[in-house]
Amino acid sequence: MELKHKETFPTPWDFSNVDKSMLSPLGNYTIEYGNLNEFGQGSPLQGVLYVKNLKSGKKAKIFELAGGPPIWSKNDDIAAVPIWWRGCLYGKGQKLLVINLQANEFIIYKNTFRVLHLKTFEGNIITGEDSPKHKPSPLNFDLLENKAMFKKLIPAF
Repeated sequence: MELKHKETFPTPWDFSNVDKSMLSPLGNYTIEYGNLNEFGQGSPLQGVLYVKNLKSGKKAKIFELAGGPPIWSKNDDIAAVPIWWRGCLYGKGQKLLVINLQANEFIIYKNTFRVLHLKTFEGNIITGEDSPKHKPSPLNFDLLENKAMFKKLIPAF
């Protein structure tokens, strides 16, 4: 079955599993969300994050509470996705999760954000905005200069 992705410019408030941004550049993988919904009226969307290998048809659950359209590297096997994180001291915010399909792992970085809207992924740099609707600030995130909180292997798929 061939996936048909619609041409859109998704935002953290308006995206779906058929947006073009879900599909990797070479068409080998796709990001999917399960149970995608608002966590409060007018809030960004959230859902269960999966990555699917379109050649094998298998998919792996990555994270329970993710939200926002992904951004893919040009080499087709690395994606960055905002996830929702509840800290014991600071309440709810977002962190950056990077899925490396070549290494079969994902990494969650320590930095906490309000609402991420990712735009580009070139080399080790991810650009976008933090909190695009309320006091936006530019995002220029270097994967090599920021500390990882933890790494986890992705189940084989």
